[in-house]
Amino acid sequence: MPSSIHGEKFTETSYIALFVRFLRYGLLAWGGPIAQLALIEREMVYEQKLISSGYFNRLIAIYQAFPGPETHEICIHLGTQALGPFGGFLAGLGFMLPGFIFMMVLSWLYVLYGITTLVSHILLGIKPAVIAWILKGGIQLGKGILVHPALWMIAIIAFFAEIYDVNFIITFLVSGILYSALYTVDIVSFGKKLYAFIRAHTIIIGLIGIILTVLISFLILASPIPTSESIYHGSLLD
Repeated sequence: MPSSIHGEKFTETSYIALFVRFLRYGLLAWGGPIAQLALIEREMVYEQKLISSGYFNRLIAIYQAFPGPETHEICIHLGTQALGPFGGFLAGLGFMLPGFIFMMVLSWLYVLYGITTLVSHILLGIKPAVIAWILKGGIQLGKGILVHPALWMIAIIAFFAEIYDVNFIITFLVSGILYSALYTVDIVSFGKKLYAFIRAHTIIIGLIGIILTVLISFLILASPIPTSESIYHGSLLD
């Protein structure tokens, strides 16, 4: 399927070739967005070299910020870039068509027969394979994205933020701002300047720290401690 690169622009020779390409991705991309993106990246970035890794990573970053399925949106973007709006329509249709047909068939079978014990066991057996596929896709995507120590640090922080149920929007915004700061600031030079400033103003910084500690302690000690009587009188039972 001939294609070419013009800088960062992905192109296809015909509408049929474009539709078949993304129809194939829809047939093979099992396991959710991570596995789907990993499949597209492996073929278009590393095997056929149709787009660069940096460009693909930027697409992931942009479309993950938007609502909706990012893999489908990226397919529409690439199709539009290759052959215009109709190319975007064909790319999106090709990618979603296999899943749509498959779900329609499964829904029809479910209405007719329900979930039998055999089917239930098959579905349970598929889950570990899907998890393995997702992990493999995550590792592959990580190799192309985590190319700087600062990105590794942000990934680790974001991982623990997810474990502790920090709102994703907060993690998302803080991660972007943090990397922007780390990327644009010379950390070594900044650290040296900060150390020199602290050494030159040790006494002032120490006094400020003592004053803040005293003020915070005073505010804590001055706050009234609620009693059971005050809690009762302030309740909805009155």
